[in-house]
Amino acid sequence: MESIRRELCSLIEDSDLKYNEIAKIIRADKSTMTHFRNNGTISFRSLVILAHFLFPNNSNKKISEWCFSIQKTDNNDYLKQMMEYAAVTRNTDLLKSLINTHEKTFGLEDHVQIYKTILSYINAEISIDDMIEEMTFFSKSRHKEVRILSSIYMCYGYYGKGQIHSILEKSPLIGESIKSLGDKKKLFIKECYVHRYAEMMAPVYLRLNNLSAAKHYANIIKNGNISNKSVSDAYYILGMIAMSTGKMDAMSLFEESYKYAYRTGVDFVITNAKNNFLLAEAYVNRKDFDKLSALLDQLKEVIYEERTDDFYIYLEKYKKGSVEGLFECHRQFLFNSDFFFSALVMRDFKDAGVPKYLIDTFRHYNYTQKGMLYFEEDFIECFIDFSNRGINCTA
Repeated sequence: MESIRRELCSLIEDSDLKYNEIAKIIRADKSTMTHFRNNGTISFRSLVILAHFLFPNNSNKKISEWCFSIQKTDNNDYLKQMMEYAAVTRNTDLLKSLINTHEKTFGLEDHVQIYKTILSYINAEISIDDMIEEMTFFSKSRHKEVRILSSIYMCYGYYGKGQIHSILEKSPLIGESIKSLGDKKKLFIKECYVHRYAEMMAPVYLRLNNLSAAKHYANIIKNGNISNKSVSDAYYILGMIAMSTGKMDAMSLFEESYKYAYRTGVDFVITNAKNNFLLAEAYVNRKDFDKLSALLDQLKEVIYEERTDDFYIYLEKYKKGSVEGLFECHRQFLFNSDFFFSALVMRDFKDAGVPKYLIDTFRHYNYTQKGMLYFEEDFIECFIDFSNRGINCTA
């Protein structure tokens, strides 16, 4: 920590910043920065905020450098937070290094093992079924944060398998467990878990056509600013909601999704965001059959060879102009509890002479969970974007 203390103190003083100003930025009392200046003691969460403020264009790179430099610390709480940081930001190099360094560290056995499984899952080295099986084992851990994390990843797996009911069964307890985490020592972990919970619930509520809940959780992800990939996903959900309600700004939200996806530098993430944009464009222009056909032909050549995407299936049925096909599509979406797409399909039954009251009934059909848990949309504060306010130091 001494090298980090020297680096940051020199930077703060050279930039004519005052330590009490820094304390306000990281939402700490004045003594926090006094202790740091004198002996280098500071929380990992405060370091993350400082990196985003002092190095707004290179914050993740800087945090990684610091983590590599202190990864042999004997502070287990620090190490737990570093592993969660690496996992939630999908920094696989850092996560692998932390796992290898602390595989035999006393008190971290369960944490190391669960993050090893998470690393395998991120790298697509383990199947969904095997991941769920391993997470079931970790659900019996004596460490509360490990039990919560295992439940979240089990739900990630359930979503991949289309088992929405299983997520709805587990989510209330997961949310309450996250809520019960302390707001001091475990605040960083709590913020990361709120993000993970939002990642879990936003697409579920979109699928169930509970648009207010989906929007709420998408905004948590967007405001949390944890990674370009997650922000891209949030904008996609917000775009789908805007598109389904006829909002004029829908396409601009899909553009934002693509912009953040492009920043990841990951080919399949960029491709998916581009295709999502094209699908949205096809929907908005679906009454222009030439444009619709051209866009669907373009998508067919990319990733829709198996025709398993709900959006693509619906637009193909619409292009064929078959009312029976749309009814079949609507029935299949309802059977799969995909109320969002069933509502989209219902919009196009008006021209087929279906009574308005029936259309409105199905369009507004959704699932509302009793006792639904909400976190504040700006709850996550440690990954704040200071790009327009920070001092733009060179990492």
